[in-house]
Amino acid sequence: MKRDVLIGMDYGTNGAKALAYSVETGKVVSQAYQGYPVYYPPPNLAEHDPADWWQAFKLALANLLKNETFKAEQIACISVSAHTPSLLPMDNAGQPLSRAAIWADARSEKEAASIIERLGDKIKRINPAAIRPYHMVAKIEWLRTQRPDIFAKTKYFLQCNTYINYRLTGVYSIDHSMAGNCHFYNIYTRTWDKEICESLHIPFEMLPPVSESYDIIGHVSKEAAEETGLSPETLVAAGTTDTAAATLGAGIYKEGQTGYSTGTGSTLVQVVAIPKNPGSMKIDPALISIPAVIPGFILNTAVMGCTGGALKWFRKALGQSETALEDAFGIDAYSMFDREAERTATGSGGLIFIPYLTGELSPIWNSKARGVFFGLGDSTTRGEILRSIMEGSCYSFRHNMDIINPGSGTAIKEITATGGPCNSKFWMQALADCNGVEIQTLQKCEGAAMGDVIISGLGTGVFKDVKDAFSTVVEYGAKYTPNPAEKLKYDSLFNIYKSLVVGLKDNFAALAEWRDTNLSL
Repeated sequence: MKRDVLIGMDYGTNGAKALAYSVETGKVVSQAYQGYPVYYPPPNLAEHDPADWWQAFKLALANLLKNETFKAEQIACISVSAHTPSLLPMDNAGQPLSRAAIWADARSEKEAASIIERLGDKIKRINPAAIRPYHMVAKIEWLRTQRPDIFAKTKYFLQCNTYINYRLTGVYSIDHSMAGNCHFYNIYTRTWDKEICESLHIPFEMLPPVSESYDIIGHVSKEAAEETGLSPETLVAAGTTDTAAATLGAGIYKEGQTGYSTGTGSTLVQVVAIPKNPGSMKIDPALISIPAVIPGFILNTAVMGCTGGALKWFRKALGQSETALEDAFGIDAYSMFDREAERTATGSGGLIFIPYLTGELSPIWNSKARGVFFGLGDSTTRGEILRSIMEGSCYSFRHNMDIINPGSGTAIKEITATGGPCNSKFWMQALADCNGVEIQTLQKCEGAAMGDVIISGLGTGVFKDVKDAFSTVVEYGAKYTPNPAEKLKYDSLFNIYKSLVVGLKDNFAALAEWRDTNLSL
């Protein structure tokens, strides 16, 4: 049987999205989504159970096959991308030693500060991103000092997609982009740094071998084939981070190109070429810098914790009627929210929303921050609350635009956007107006899973290079041009937004202390 189907699967914070792409037709022939829980043990922990990841893979694959457009035996290759970092210690028997501490986990604040004090200047030479509780290095330090029993039993540190790859193939691996979120990896030379590892007391042998994202790491094992229904002849590529996959899936790979991948949270990414003298690069430490799928380039990345997640909160807290209509008649609740927000004026009647419901990453890196509605009045409507939530994500985007330095040295004029919120024409127009840039969307917002399809195709030789892949896979959709008059309105509101973010820092800390004291009882 002809093997002409490529599978791409991306693991987000709340679920996995899978695509099946037919090489013969050049189309996505099936797609699926499978959710899983996030566990939030107090205080400031955020975890995934790796058993949920594996179950999501099996269920998503089964759902891909349900429409009978292809058979499992036709799958040539699978590539998996995932959120990052997520720390999963594995023992000698290939079993997880705990749940995985994901990117939103903030337990390692003290450890991050300690590493900066001891090794900050040395680490900056190999990775310019400021060390935060978010990062893998701080999570490992917490494990080493707070759970030495687990650390002592650890054979390898895996992340979400590398765990799935291990379950599929029995091979321990990691790609350069995933490794790039570890501060003991040199993003310029693309190697683990043995000296930094020794300084951090991390045994070098705990780190998996590093591959290119499109390298084939193995075949589906007999055990995995029996458990999933896949053929043992199906190949598995190394895969990559969700950010790198989404960037690739949006057709972004040239120096200076900028992309926006949005879902529960969001990333704003710019492609920058690695110069001959890496020391000459000026990168804001509030950004994360990781290798791109294409060697020779870095992705300077701003990560926003809550974008679509804020609307998800609204749906749960205040959108019961729309949820009921969706359940009864299949009318999309978010489309109803969209129409209600669109009926209100720019600026939401003077209501400003700060979208820090789960703390914030770029640019303030403050796990203690929380969401704020500022300007709520007795005449504020529900539609204005909805619009303010969408506009709040636009202000957060603009806040990060201020710190991304274009690799080309010129102002950013166009951004390619992908992800669920791109389905809202109103939201994308507000994003263009607020930031004064053109927003180019894709015909279908397939996101990182489409990047994984491309990686599968590169790994198997279906696509000879990225240009060949883009000409076949990437289809552009609507483009939103900024309205200068609307931008002027947003300029004043954005200045208030920034002032609020700065002014509330001490209050965020005080309220976090109150929560820790009173809500953990």
